[in-house]
This record gives sequence, C-alpha cells and structure tokens, in this order.
Amino acid sequence: MNNLIKDITNNNIPVSQLLRKAKVLAIGLDQPNFSEWVMRELNGYGDKDKYPDYRKVSGEVKFWNPSLGWCPIVFSHSKVEKQIATRGAKQSVAEIEELLSDKSSSYEMPYPASVAQSLMEDAPIRTKVSLFIGRVALKGILDAVRNSLLDWMFKFKNEGMDSDQGSFIDLEASQILKIISLLEYKLRKTIRSIPAEEKEIQDAFENLLIGADISYSRETDSIEYSSKTYTPDFSVEKEDLAIEVKLCNKKEREKQIIPEINDDILAYRIKYKNAIFVVYDTGFIRDIERFSKNFEDQDGIVVKVIKH
Repeated sequence: MNNLIKDITNNNIPVSQLLRKAKVLAIGLDQPNFSEWVMRELNGYGDKDKYPDYRKVSGEVKFWNPSLGWCPIVFSHSKVEKQIATRGAKQSVAEIEELLSDKSSSYEMPYPASVAQSLMEDAPIRTKVSLFIGRVALKGILDAVRNSLLDWMFKFKNEGMDSDQGSFIDLEASQILKIISLLEYKLRKTIRSIPAEEKEIQDAFENLLIGADISYSRETDSIEYSSKTYTPDFSVEKEDLAIEVKLCNKKEREKQIIPEINDDILAYRIKYKNAIFVVYDTGFIRDIERFSKNFEDQDGIVVKVIKH
C-alpha cells in the first residue's frame, strides 16, 4: 500500500497504470464501490452511467462551414449555451492519456447527429456540430482521478475500515495482496538461471508460499469445461483464488499464452472468483501493459509478467 501511495504522488507514472494497481487492491479488500469506480475509469463510462462532476467539461460549440471551417454557434440565452456546452467525458483514462499525448491545445467532441440537427434546424445546410474543449479540461480529469486514488489509499491506510460493512480490515492479512507482493518482489530473486520449464517457476513460487505461511493446494483441483479438464497450478481456498504459472521462453510463446489464459479464465470461473496468472518472461514480451490490459479488464483477474 505504501508503494502505491508513493506511485500516486509520482506524476511520471500514468494514471491508467495506477488504476490497474488499485484494481488489485480493491479485489484484496473486497470493496465493491471502489472496484466499480476503478473499472469505469479503466473502461470508460456508458451513456446511462452517472458521470462524476470532475468528468463534466465545458468548451465552445462550433459548426462546420465548408467554406470557412469551424465557426462558433451564437446562442440567444446563456443558460441554454451553458447546458449545451457542458458534457460528460466518457473516455477511459487510457484514451484521455492518448489524446493528451499529441500536445494539441484543444480537442473535438462531436455531438450526435440528432443534436446537431436540432441546433442547426434554421441553417440552410445540414452539417456536423462539435464541442471543443481545452487541454486543461482533460488534464483536470486525470488530476482528479489521481487525487481520488490518493484519498482512497489514505482512507484505507489510516482508518482500516470497510465503508460498506463498518468492520475493521487487516490490510496486512489479505493473502491476495501478499501473493502479488511475493510475485513482484521475491519470485525473480529466487530464480538464479533462466528456467527451461514451468515446473522450475512453480517450485520457486511454492517455496515463497510456504515461507509466507499461505495455505494453498497444488494441482489438486480438476475442473471440467467444454470437454476438457483444467487443473490450476495452485489454489487458495480462503481467497477463492486460482493461480496459473506460464513460461514465455520463445518468440512464438507470447501468442500461444494469450489463448491459453483466455481458456483458463473461462474454466476457472466455474469454481473460483479470482485468478492470478504468472507469466515468467525470459525476454520476449515487449509491451507488458498491452499484454496484460485486456485480461485485467475482467473483474477478479490479475496478470503479472515477471521479467528474468
């Protein structure tokens, strides 16, 4: 938790990356409200979702003139203008970060055709209408999300309370968080030479579980799914958790692992609420964030790529 707080205060770390780490924390602490907010920021907001105030942005409404380019719409009433010129930004945090990466001074948010037609009903031509917002507005969303994350972290750290149930949470006792910490900070140190098979990684990880006094089972559960039998490498009954270890030691292995994890998720969901996939990479996965993101967008799924 202290490491995450430190990361949140580091403006060089993308907010999207912080949210994925916070998702892991939400799973470990069983905080449904916090988890729901994190997922919406990661995946974007739907048309029927309630937008937080910090995602309501204002700008200038313009229409496209084929001869003159973008021209401002002049409203007869300021209240109407304020209402039309304020919209909810539904993009995911990652999409907002991508928009800001091009260093533009303003950004276009097109209105639906029905809205454009209503605004331009007296115009001789039908054309598109967009809201143009400044760079500061988008940066403000990222800052608000970062600050909200920090508020949550300090709340958990200082109070240790489950806001939904009013009961005390032992933050250090969450075995999911302990397991993820072992993967991030201990697993690589226990493997001295490049492993030739997954069993070497499994054995090293098992030693870490024993040392951390985490109760587990190894290759004992059999799950029938779609005419196949799936057996997770490890399971932690207390946390309703399956753990699978993968070794990426060949160029083509990265592409093979992706469908393997997808199949495992479908099977493990029959019995387990949570699943952690450990991918030990010997130098073939170039973009870890891209590799893990689609998997981790699913509730209860964590993918940790450990570099040798």
